[in-house]
Amino acid sequence: MTAPAAPLTRATGRAGMLLLLACAVVALCALSLAIGTRSVGWADLMAGLAGATDSIGQAAVAVRIPRTLMAAVAGAALGLSGAIMQGVTRNPLADPGILGINNGAALAVVIGIAWFGIAAASTFVWVAILGAGLTAVSSMAWARSGGGRDTAEAGAGGGGHVGRVLVADAGGGAAARGHRGGRAVVAGGRRRRRDL
Repeated sequence: MTAPAAPLTRATGRAGMLLLLACAVVALCALSLAIGTRSVGWADLMAGLAGATDSIGQAAVAVRIPRTLMAAVAGAALGLSGAIMQGVTRNPLADPGILGINNGAALAVVIGIAWFGIAAASTFVWVAILGAGLTAVSSMAWARSGGGRDTAEAGAGGGGHVGRVLVADAGGGAAARGHRGGRAVVAGGRRRRRDL
């Protein structure tokens, strides 16, 4: 008779999950390098990773490496921003849009293009970062001014209101206008007609 297997501890389970996810990321990166307009064989893939560009397949791998690395970095950044928002708001379903950060970045880019004539893609990034930062600060300031309420809860609520205002401004529909005895109201990015 054999002894029953010891139950997995929490740390072992997490380490196993991390190892599994790391293997999945490596496999997906290899697929990203191998699959494209021109499929690349295993030999060309390994030679291309070593730096060889003697054949078309190896050159294709060399060209795909930056694309794959940028995709991995962008995915990691999105995951990190979601984890930060979930920690700040203590909400497992939170994302950066809950504090209006996406809308602040979009509004800053729209203002940069419309009023300041910004046309370079690299400038868009810095203007978006500035807009996102200002929106995050204003959302958290709104939350702190809420009196005795929980800061994370108030920040999420204030961020939602700030985000809706910014969407209306970026869309050009912030001002309500008269329409046949009623008025058009912009709420949450959608237009509704409300009779007076």
